[in-house]
Amino acid sequence: MKWLRRLFGMSNLFAQFSDDEKRMMLDWNMLYLKGERVRRTGQVPVADMTGAPDMIRRVSDAELERLIELRGLVERAMTTSGEKAIALYKKIATLAPWDEICLMTIGVEYANTGDYNEAIKWLKKALAVNPKNGRVRSNLEGVMAAAKR
Repeated sequence: MKWLRRLFGMSNLFAQFSDDEKRMMLDWNMLYLKGERVRRTGQVPVADMTGAPDMIRRVSDAELERLIELRGLVERAMTTSGEKAIALYKKIATLAPWDEICLMTIGVEYANTGDYNEAIKWLKKALAVNPKNGRVRSNLEGVMAAAKR
């Protein structure tokens, strides 16, 4: 299966992690991620990271770089709204398709622009990723009510 992923350019990044673990990783802040990058180089002493979750030690260097990229996009997206936010969150969604919060946010942004059809489509995608997320379900119900569906 790995050869098939490589053939079609699909990433093997984060394959050893559960979706719940991947979601937790997206909450790690940029300083923490960059601190781990520095720790791995061993060139500069960093503060003791013994309190760091074991999960960070299982993250490959390529995965760490992807997390840093994702965190940067999230931080940019959180400071904007509308079409610019939608474009950034869509990029995040391609890099982290397991993140229902990202998908939900795209839906909410579309709802805020009045495009309820797109909003519902993205909120349904988010709910399909994590059907247990009550916040996503609540947003979907609210948008469907606003769209009178």
